[in-house]
Amino acid sequence: LVPWLAGIPLKVGYDTDLRRPMLDVAVKVSPHKHRRHEVYHYLDLVRGLAVILGREDWHPPERPELSLGVSREAGEWADKVLAGLREQGWSRVVGLNPGAAYGPAKCWPWERFRDLAGKLLSYGEDVAVLVFGTAGEKERAQRICQGMGPRAVNMAGDTSLGQAVALIGGLSLLVTNDSGLMHVGAALNVPLVAIFGSTNPVTTGPWSPRAQVVRKELPCAPCLARDCASGFQCMLSISPEEVMAKCLSQLEQV
Repeated sequence: LVPWLAGIPLKVGYDTDLRRPMLDVAVKVSPHKHRRHEVYHYLDLVRGLAVILGREDWHPPERPELSLGVSREAGEWADKVLAGLREQGWSRVVGLNPGAAYGPAKCWPWERFRDLAGKLLSYGEDVAVLVFGTAGEKERAQRICQGMGPRAVNMAGDTSLGQAVALIGGLSLLVTNDSGLMHVGAALNVPLVAIFGSTNPVTTGPWSPRAQVVRKELPCAPCLARDCASGFQCMLSISPEEVMAKCLSQLEQV
């Protein structure tokens, strides 16, 4: 409705959710939508645009690559932060992202992130941990860092989005729930470990060859729910030890 009201002359979209009357080109949803990554779901829209532009011969690449730019100001700020950590002998910086906007079903418990932080700091004296999050998640991030010493830094609410993106680009490893920052890490080709609960890594997993996913095969998963009436077993059945094992396999390659 918004593009139609704005008077945009050419509108391409999927013919679902009563959109068809608002569109100039209505694209049918592929029958493979739930069996492949959503990268292809959105590229199908580009295919619809290519057809009306007379480019019927255009097809999306089999394995498209992600890219993400970082502003010069944010990049310089992040370089200064990371250089300060390295000056103290902390050459391997691991980011933890314990939040997710979608809902609690996407969030591994913060207590387990705290346990993981302790394991990471014990792994090597050259390891530092940065905890990412919004201003509303600052208290939870502080609980994760509490008592961990100067090598655990609460960054929640203290960065702009651009600064957070730039910091992630300089990490040795990102450990994250299924979230926007997970996709940022994938686009920046950062080694990452992604923790999945109610959502489906086949369709919305990190689009990166350097990513490892931790999830449990349960009869109810992926349910795609924001909340859970069954006690979040998909998340609670994932132990810090399992996630740490994935982290070690990534860090040993750094």
